[in-house]
Amino acid sequence: MLEQIKLWLLTLGINEQSANIIGQAALLTAALLATYLLQVITSRFIQNRLRKWLEKTETYWDDIFYKSHFFIRLGNIPPIVLLYFSAAWLPDIKDWVQRIALALVAFMSTWALDAALTAINDIYDDYAVAKSKPIKGYIQVGKIILWLFGIILIISALMRSSPLLLLGGLGAFSAVLLLVFRDTLLGLFASVQFVTNDMIRIGDWIEMPEYNADGEVFDISVNTVKVSNWDKTISTIPTYALMANSFKNWRGMEMSGGRRIKRAIHIDLNSIRFCDPVLLEHLSKIKYIKDYLIEKQEEILEADLSHHANSDDVFAGHNITNLGAFRAYTFGYLKNHPKINPEMEILVRHMAPTQNGLPLEIYAFSKDKRWEDFEDNQAEIFDHLLAILPEFDLTAYQNASGMDIRSLQQFQVGRELFVQQ
Repeated sequence: MLEQIKLWLLTLGINEQSANIIGQAALLTAALLATYLLQVITSRFIQNRLRKWLEKTETYWDDIFYKSHFFIRLGNIPPIVLLYFSAAWLPDIKDWVQRIALALVAFMSTWALDAALTAINDIYDDYAVAKSKPIKGYIQVGKIILWLFGIILIISALMRSSPLLLLGGLGAFSAVLLLVFRDTLLGLFASVQFVTNDMIRIGDWIEMPEYNADGEVFDISVNTVKVSNWDKTISTIPTYALMANSFKNWRGMEMSGGRRIKRAIHIDLNSIRFCDPVLLEHLSKIKYIKDYLIEKQEEILEADLSHHANSDDVFAGHNITNLGAFRAYTFGYLKNHPKINPEMEILVRHMAPTQNGLPLEIYAFSKDKRWEDFEDNQAEIFDHLLAILPEFDLTAYQNASGMDIRSLQQFQVGRELFVQQ
């Protein structure tokens, strides 16, 4: 065909060299035009006919492959193949056109396989096992290896040399590759440890103060783990750092029957005393403590009879204290609280007295584990306990404030005025 075009151009009075250049340029333009038209036809077929057919199928895997642009990228290969064979009409530039076409085929094939790996990861993410054993890191490593081989094939196509020669030359650059992909390799090994030991999953709540991370994991890749903190910021942690440093994972709490409440009320030591009959009569009307008082009074009566002791003797060691009654009430209140898990540990215990009073520690588990609900439940419980303390003639310890000192000074001034009068 080139010869026919050249003969036609020669008849028009164009010299042979110019006719050869014009003829090849015309054929190259025609080949590129045919390539473009085939690409448009292929693209419209994939976006219209193939897409509608995939939507009608019962499986959803093919839909995910389509959304990842796998078919669209694959559809770019036939037009380039057409360009490769069209180069036979261009003897002067045939070699370079075919080199570029082969390089483009290698690029498009690698690009399509990249989309296929993305689709495989998206399909896997739809299964429940993806949260405990994510494969995104492996997919990313696979993409890196894929593109390394793709670049080798592209260079081989442009140089018209065997890919094996380039692969053999990679040995000299192994040290450079290890340096460049250091974080990736460390992250890959860390990802394997995460999956093997089930150390971290998507959705886990972790704390890592070194990286200001305190929130929910929403992405795990080869190089980074992304955490959405409770203040709506995002912390990015190197994957290998989770292996090199310690972090707290709250998954155990979330999988258990409740979230722990561990807080103390500091009781003023000066308010602790034995219960007199008037206080006992008052406390016997309070719910959750009636059975305790009856049982305790029976124990005291039996002990007094066996030791011939006087029940009114405060030194007998069997009397009921207002703090003991409050401790029994707190236990009964927690045991019957609708938002406390009664099947898990419930403790109300004395801690060692301090300069700030006697800490009475409450140790229980809230059924609601979400942060907002947990804090509301905890506040509700301690609001009630602090409000009911005066019913037991107990007071919570509190350091003297400016108002207390001012009131004391006013009292002293008033007393001095009264004495003077």
